[in-house]
Parts: sequence; structure tokens; C-alpha cells
Amino acid sequence: MPPHESHPKKPDNADEPRTRLLALLRLCRGAIKRLRRKHEKQEAELKEAQRWVEYRQIADSLLAAPHRYPKGTVSVEVDNVHTGKTATMKLNPKLDAAANAQLLYKKARKGERGAEIAGRQVAATQNEIKKIEELIERGEVLTQEGREPNFPLKLEQFARDVSEHGPESTGKKQERNNEAPRVPYRHFVIQGWDVYIGKSNTQNDELTTREAKPWDIWMHVAAHSGSHVVIRRPKGADWPPRQVVEEVASLAVWFSKARYTSFAEVNVTEARFVRKPRKSPPGQVIAERCKTVRVAPKEPERN
Repeated sequence: MPPHESHPKKPDNADEPRTRLLALLRLCRGAIKRLRRKHEKQEAELKEAQRWVEYRQIADSLLAAPHRYPKGTVSVEVDNVHTGKTATMKLNPKLDAAANAQLLYKKARKGERGAEIAGRQVAATQNEIKKIEELIERGEVLTQEGREPNFPLKLEQFARDVSEHGPESTGKKQERNNEAPRVPYRHFVIQGWDVYIGKSNTQNDELTTREAKPWDIWMHVAAHSGSHVVIRRPKGADWPPRQVVEEVASLAVWFSKARYTSFAEVNVTEARFVRKPRKSPPGQVIAERCKTVRVAPKEPERN
């Protein structure tokens, strides 16, 4: 009798759909952990931003009785002149009451601007968490239906929904280039290209450092103060046509101190090559790898 021969067991193809389902569930569970950490951080940022009213009131209170808070003070009980309540506030011991008040006013301005944005970010993350929680719930139900005839169809739909609404789509959502910036900048459409222009030094900072994608096109008039200008460009897309660049450059000149010149030089580069020096004033940046175009200013209505 010939010896018994053992043969390797062939993989059970029936296990493949379940393996795929479990992999999708692991993806969702990993995403939910990251989103909850993100949400916790955003909540803390929102809570801090919402203190802007308190910071402004304490600053007013410091200026109302500066002799009570001399240089060298680290932490004090401040009588809030607006509410009549006492609040504990840490101060910079190297500064006097007036300078500490200015720091608090600065924090108040920053918080006032950031509170609305932080609130929207918290709400958006909560919405993402809810969607992925629903996906996880559906996936867990599917694990109990592995032997049902329509299981493969349900699995395919689940996989599509994970790709469309779940963690696989998170990066794609962040890279959508046609998403309008949150701040109401000047907005023009030049031959199908979205163009955003800052209205102030603060907006210039926001536009350049927060809203512009690394691959967007950034412009600023050379040797003159003026608005930062961004052409929204899809990731991987070619450089805008020369005619578009020149028309947008004309807008950059119009919204600058060079408006009344015959011609002006405009620096053009990708937003990735623009950086803001530490502690520099609003609107001040350093741009590298610039091309230069020479154009005349034009009113927006004529573009």
C-alpha cells in the first residue's frame, strides 16, 4: 500500500469576502480613533478661542488700575470692571500692566477671529465621526450575514460607501481644490480659474498661510505693498495659460500701491515656496523661486 500523501489545502475562497469586510472595519476603527483625538484637540482650541471676551475684559481691568499690577507680577486676582467678578489671570512678569493688557487684547482679537472657524471645524469633525460610526455599525451587522446569498452585493455597497464617505475619502476631501475659502476674500473667475485676493494684511496672511494649497499659484506686486493673490489650481494640473497669469497679475497690480503706475513687476510662484518669517508683521512673507511678469493695472470689471 503506497504511503499516504498529504496535499496542501487550497485556500477557501469563501473566506475572502469576510477577510475584506474585516479589513474595511479595521480601517474605519482606526479612522474613528484618529478623528476622536482630532475632535478633542479642536474642542480645546474652541474653548480657548471662546475666552476672547474674558481676555478683553481683563485687559480693560488691568488698565483701569495699573498700579495694582506692577512689573514682576506672575498671577493675580483681577476685579473684572465689566462683570464685578474676580478672575485669576497669569501675567508676563517682565511686563507692566499696560503691556500685559496689550498682550491680552491681541489674544482677544485672535480668539474672536478663530472662534467661528474653530466652531465649524468641530462641527465638521463631529459629522465625520457620525458617518464612520454608522459605517462601523453596518459593517458589524454584515459580519453576521456572511452566509446569506446577497452578502456579496451588500459587501460591495459597503466598500463603495467606505470609499465615498469613510476614512479612505478623508484625504481626498482635504485636497478638493474647488472648495471655496471660508473667509470672504475678493473672488474672480478668469477663464475658468478661481482667483482669490486678500482685502487686508490679516486676510493676506490667512489666504497665503492657511487657504492656499501648496500647488496653487501665488502672486504679489514686487517692490510695492498690496494684496496677496492666489489662483486655485487642481493638484497635478498644468501651470495656468500665460494669458490667465497676466490677467490675474493685472488684478494684483490694481489691488496694490502700484495701481496708478503704467506698468509694474509681479512676482509669481507656487504657494509652497512662500513662507512667513517668525514674528513678522501681518502680510509680510518671503517668496522664493519666483517668475516675474510685467503688466499694466486693470480694473476688475474689465477682466
